[in-house]
Amino acid sequence: MTDSQNCFSPENDRSGRLLGMALLVHFCVVVFIKFKIGHPSDILWMSHVGLLTAAIGFLSAKPVLVTAAFIELLVLHSLWLYDCIAWMIGGHFPMGIATYLTSADALVWIATAHHFFLLPILLVAVMRRPTNPVEALLVAVGTYLLVTCACRAITTPGDNINYAFGVRISWEHWFWDWANRNSNGPFYLLGLNAFVTLVMFVPACGLVCLLRRYQRAENKPKAGLGHIGSSEDESGRCDSIGSSTTLIT
Repeated sequence: MTDSQNCFSPENDRSGRLLGMALLVHFCVVVFIKFKIGHPSDILWMSHVGLLTAAIGFLSAKPVLVTAAFIELLVLHSLWLYDCIAWMIGGHFPMGIATYLTSADALVWIATAHHFFLLPILLVAVMRRPTNPVEALLVAVGTYLLVTCACRAITTPGDNINYAFGVRISWEHWFWDWANRNSNGPFYLLGLNAFVTLVMFVPACGLVCLLRRYQRAENKPKAGLGHIGSSEDESGRCDSIGSSTTLIT
């Protein structure tokens, strides 16, 4: 199913644009807060880049961008939520990626609010409007590569945005130790991008493929059923909201 074969009413397209505008406003709020608290480089975190990607995708009605944002954030936000919930329940951070919450004020909580609602929104959007997962994967991979290169070029090791200078998490593992020992080498960024692609992006892309296959099965006309007023050329397209079916006798 291609993007052009997804049938949505004008009302749904308008809702998508409104959602995109709301996400863009939240991104602008994040930018304002980061400058206000003196951490403008935080804007380059993939969490914020994914938020901007999703906003642009909804505003421009580009499902590939929405899906790319889902691929970028599925594992990342899931790990963040796990870390945050574990802290709220047990008082500790298993992953060590949400430790900044211990000293977070109201502004920081507002700037990080999308960690709670963005992933469910993207999941619903991808389920309702599947697109080419390979194209979305390439967008996600290219975006992360550009962002990590920018982080390495214009941010400091103390910020370590997107782990561009090393894997600084509390989850101890020999792989992290090896990566940190070689974080100043010429191949660290390539290795980081390869790791994130294989461990985070590819599984998320696989989920998108499963959702797309499920949607194709759901939209496939069943034997003995036809669409009122639909032509032979439209038989492979989904029903727009409000269409009906009838039994052929």
